[in-house]
Amino acid sequence: MKKIIISSALILSSSMAKINITTGLILGGTHEKSKIAESVTMPADSYTFGQKNKGRGILGGISIGAQTQFSRFVISSDIEVFAAYSKQSIIKQLDDTIINTSKIYKRDFRYLGGQNIGLKLGYAITQGFNIYIRPMIGVDRFQTKIMYLDDTGNPINNRHKNKHVLAKGIGLGLEKRVESFLIGLESRYVKNGTIRQTHRFLDNPQDTTTLKTKPSRYMALVKVSYVF
Repeated sequence: MKKIIISSALILSSSMAKINITTGLILGGTHEKSKIAESVTMPADSYTFGQKNKGRGILGGISIGAQTQFSRFVISSDIEVFAAYSKQSIIKQLDDTIINTSKIYKRDFRYLGGQNIGLKLGYAITQGFNIYIRPMIGVDRFQTKIMYLDDTGNPINNRHKNKHVLAKGIGLGLEKRVESFLIGLESRYVKNGTIRQTHRFLDNPQDTTTLKTKPSRYMALVKVSYVF
């Protein structure tokens, strides 16, 4: 009986997959796409415009996760936290009929980074070389900045607001185990929830602007992690 129990325990322990803890760095670039509908309202005038905006930027961050493997199937979960800088801008000339002059309106829409949790589902093509998909959900941070420009192009009456919004996405990547390091490349698509904001200009509170958008982006990432 003891032999049976010992044999069963040995078989069970040998079939259990090892769990590795990973921690590492993320570097990459982002290509933003947003269809932004906005309007500027003055005491006697109102302007509405909507257009597709594009922007490019960089990002960097850290990740921590756990990974295991069953035969050729690799499963892992990780958390990412990163900062980014990507800006989409427009400039419009708007006529104010009350003061009989033109105002140069500028709006910057910036992606500042975020955090997410993902589930990585992979397949080992060869020993230590995996292909994977990574569905993820998280929260991203954006900043909207509005201003008028003076005759020399310097900003005046500028205001800004930050907004955290839901992010959903999926990544497709390759990763290679090199001794105690895991090196990967990933292409990712992320779509955010709707952002709605209303601003009043700092020294012209009678002028307001409203904005509505639902951002999305493509990301190219390089990941380097240490495997414990």
